[in-house]
Amino acid sequence: MTFTAVVRRLRETGRFAARTADYGRNCFVRTADIEEEILARVEADPELSTRRIGAEMEISKDVVHRTLKEQLLHPYHKTPVQDLLIHDPGSHLHN
Repeated sequence: MTFTAVVRRLRETGRFAARTADYGRNCFVRTADIEEEILARVEADPELSTRRIGAEMEISKDVVHRTLKEQLLHPYHKTPVQDLLIHDPGSHLHN
């Protein structure tokens, strides 16, 4: 099947390798302005995910993550924990 796909691709496109996908993000060099904007967004809202910041700024989440890592910051992860609620039976509150 692989050989058939390569032959078909060669006949259709004249190339052996498949074309890479274009996800709409521009390739760019990370600049001080971009890093400053990333840090400003994280300072304004520490709960923003690297994916959301990347999507809003139209950059890779990896660029956001790398910038945070270089500044010794860590992406925020909200971790739900179990807790007793008011309507829970009282026997759970005592040993």
